Order: sequence, then structure tokens, then C-alpha cells
Amino acid sequence: MPIPKPNKGESQSDFVSRCIPDLYPEYNDEQQSAAICIKTYEESKMNMSSVDRVALKISGINLLAGLDDACWEGYEAIGLKDDGSPNCVPIKDK
Repeated sequence: MPIPKPNKGESQSDFVSRCIPDLYPEYNDEQQSAAICIKTYEESKMNMSSVDRVALKISGINLLAGLDDACWEGYEAIGLKDDGSPNCVPIKDK
């Protein structure tokens, strides 16, 4: 399911309240859904494309701080999927 996008002038709390029910069936976790919705809202305010966000992360400029909060325990975000959602992968012991 695609992640909803904030409407022009929509507050963060209104967007997150609208977004969570759309994501909950896919992620089956309210905290995970909320984290994705909040990050989506914040990124929409940055007005950047997914390609720009990935390019910044690759170039070593981490403007996506907090992306790890979008993943459940035992997983970390490694980049973004094509739809802009975090790519959560299991954390491996180093």
C-alpha cells in the first residue's frame, strides 16, 4: 500500500491521525506506522525527492537522522524503498 502524502496546509497531527490507519494493516504495529507517517510528513516539508534523499545519504550528509526510529526493534533502516518508506533490515552482529 502506498504511503499517504500530506495535504497542503495539513498539520502534522492531522496528517499522522489520517495516515496511521492506512499503514496499520501492512505493518500491524501502531508505533511503526506512526514513525513512518511522521517521517513522511517531515520529508514532505523538506520538499526533496527520494532520489535527492538517497543521494545525500550516499554522499555522507545524513539529513535523514532519525530514520532508524522508523524500524521495529532488532531492525535498522538501510536507505529507502521506491515508495519512500524505510528499508528495514535485521541488525547483524558485528
